[in-house]
Amino acid sequence: MNKLNMISVDLAKNVFQVGGFNSRNQVLFNKPLNRIKFIEFLSQQQPTLVVMEACYSSHYWGRIAESYGHRVKLLPAQHVTPFVRGNKSDVMMLLLLGRPLIGPIFSLSLLSQLNSKIYNACIVCESAIYEEYYQITGRINELNDQLKEVVGRNSLCKLLLSIPGIGVINATSIYSAIGNGSQFKNARQFAVWLGLTPKQASSG
Repeated sequence: MNKLNMISVDLAKNVFQVGGFNSRNQVLFNKPLNRIKFIEFLSQQQPTLVVMEACYSSHYWGRIAESYGHRVKLLPAQHVTPFVRGNKSDVMMLLLLGRPLIGPIFSLSLLSQLNSKIYNACIVCESAIYEEYYQITGRINELNDQLKEVVGRNSLCKLLLSIPGIGVINATSIYSAIGNGSQFKNARQFAVWLGLTPKQASSG
C-alpha cells in the first residue's frame, strides 16, 4: 500500500521539492533536497517512475535519474500552466505532477543512448571531487586563521604586515626565516638575500 510507485520533482536552482506517491496516487512524502542530497536520494530508491516538468535542466536531471535505473518522463509546461493559480506552491506542483491523467507525457529519448555505467562513474567522480574541494578549502581556512593568530601576537609580524603587498603568509614566512633581521646591515643586503637585484642600466 505504501510502496513507492512514482517520484515527482519540482526542479529549482538549488533546492528541489521531491514528492513520493504510492500506486493509489497518495502522497507518501514531500521534502526539499539540495542537489547532492537529491542524487543520493535517487541512488537509494528502487527503480521507479520519475516525473518532472519539462524545463531547461530537466534533461540533465533526467539523465542522472536514469543512470540509477529509473524511468523518466517529462510533463510539457503547457499542461502544467492551466492548473497553476497565482504563485505556484511546492505542494501544489507535487500533486499536479502526480496526477495520472492531466495531459500527454513524453519520455527522454536521449537517455536511452547513455551508458549508465559510465555516467554513474562520472557522478561518483564529481561527488568525490566536490567533497575533496571543500575539505581542502576548509583546511586552508583553518591554517589562515592560525597564521592570523600568530601575526596578532607578534609585533614584528605586525610591522611586516604594514608593508604594502605583504600578507599574513609572507609576514610569518619572513619572520620565521630571519627573525628580527639584525643579521643584515642594511635593506640592500636583505634585498640581495631575497634575490632582488637592481636593474642593470649601464652601457657596458
